[in-house]
Amino acid sequence: MAQQTLRTKVETYRIDKKCENCKKGIMYSTGRGITQWHSYWEHKCDGCGHIESYENISYPYTEYVDVKNKNK
Repeated sequence: MAQQTLRTKVETYRIDKKCENCKKGIMYSTGRGITQWHSYWEHKCDGCGHIESYENISYPYTEYVDVKNKNK
């Protein structure tokens, strides 16, 4: 039996985090993570060099929005 597949038109978005220190730069993951009960990912600002860790999230990341249902 052949598998049925669906194609859905989507818009793609890159989600960035603005630096809370300088308010101008973008935070990028350094790839360094600390895992205990939760995962913390180290990020560095491309503007001022500020380093901060975020729990359970790594920037930038990608989001997909279904074009047909994006206003719902």
